[in-house]
Amino acid sequence: MSIKHEVSTSKETDLNCPSDLSWELNQRLDDAYQIAKERFDSGHRTGGFGAVGRYFLTFVYTGLVRAEFLRGRRGLIACSVAAQDAYNRAVMSYCILAQKK
Repeated sequence: MSIKHEVSTSKETDLNCPSDLSWELNQRLDDAYQIAKERFDSGHRTGGFGAVGRYFLTFVYTGLVRAEFLRGRRGLIACSVAAQDAYNRAVMSYCILAQKK
């Protein structure tokens, strides 16, 4: 294999350049877990279909109602992040229920 096709997989490159986006996404994931835990403790349950439905509806709501689609590529990314956040909250709530059983 030639040198052009070799891939370097060193951990130093990943740790030296943390991006703001990855930090924000990790923070959103932590927040989603806390919200899911609070919702589970208050008696709210969700299933797999509910999580997928919540993803789709949040994507559409963010894109159409909040008009994020008008921003182009950034709007599409904003819709995707919002939908993934809603999906994570629903799935984490479901996972907490599965762990308790």
